[in-house]
Amino acid sequence: MSNGKTSAWSPFRIPVFRVLWIATLASNIGTWMHDIGAGWLMTSLSPSPVMGALVQTATTLPIFLLAMPAGALSDIIDRRRYLIVVQVWMALVASVLGMLTLSGITTAWTLVALTFAMDVGTAMMMPAWTAVTPELVPRDQLQLAIALNSLGINVARAIGPALAGIIVSFAGTGAVFVINAISFLGVILIDRQMLKNNVVALAKAAKAFSVPTTITTVETESFSGLTLSSSIFKQDIGSSEKRLVIKFKGEQV
Repeated sequence: MSNGKTSAWSPFRIPVFRVLWIATLASNIGTWMHDIGAGWLMTSLSPSPVMGALVQTATTLPIFLLAMPAGALSDIIDRRRYLIVVQVWMALVASVLGMLTLSGITTAWTLVALTFAMDVGTAMMMPAWTAVTPELVPRDQLQLAIALNSLGINVARAIGPALAGIIVSFAGTGAVFVINAISFLGVILIDRQMLKNNVVALAKAAKAFSVPTTITTVETESFSGLTLSSSIFKQDIGSSEKRLVIKFKGEQV
C-alpha cells in the first residue's frame, strides 16, 4: 500500500523490478554499442554504401518481422526463462562476432548476418520487457516504473554510442563486441542470483526460530509466468503458537 510519500525511485525497492531494470539498461547500452561498432567496422570492410545500408537494414528488419510473434510468444511461455534464453542467444552472437573481429576474419556479409542475428534477439526481447513491468510493481507504482524504464532507455541511448566510440578509438571494434557479450552474461548471472536469494531468505527465516520449525502451508498463485508465494512457518511453544509469514511479491520461485 502507498504511504502517500512514494518516491520516484520506489520501484527500485522491489528486487525483481530492480534486476530487470538493470538488465534492460545493460542490454540497451550493449545494443547501441553494437550498432556503432558494426557501422564503423563496415566502413573498413567494404567501401560500398549498399553494404553500409544493409547493416542498418539488419538492425531494424527483425523488429518489423518479429515484434508481433515475439509478443504472442512472451504471453505463452514463462517470461523469466524466455528472457534468459534470449539473453544467452545475444551473448553467443556477440561473442562470435567479437572473436571473429579480433581474429581479423570478419567479412562484410558475416557482419551483416551476425548483426541481423543480434537484433533478432532484441526484437524477441522487447515485448517481454514491456509486458512484465505491470506484474512486478504495485498498481500505485506502475507509472513510476514505466517512467524509470523510459529513463533507462534514454540513459542507454546517451551512454552506449559515447562508450562505443571511446572503446573503438582505443581498442578497436572487436573489443566493443566482446564487452557487449560480457554485459549479457552479467544480466544472466544477476537473474540467477535473484532466484538463489529467495531460497536463502526462506532458510534464514526458518533458522531464526529457536526450536524446531516446520512449514505448515505454502500458498502459491501463478499468473503470466510469475509466482506470488507465501510460505508460513509454524512454531509450537507449549500451548502457544508463533507464526511467521514470508512473502515474495512478484518474484519467481
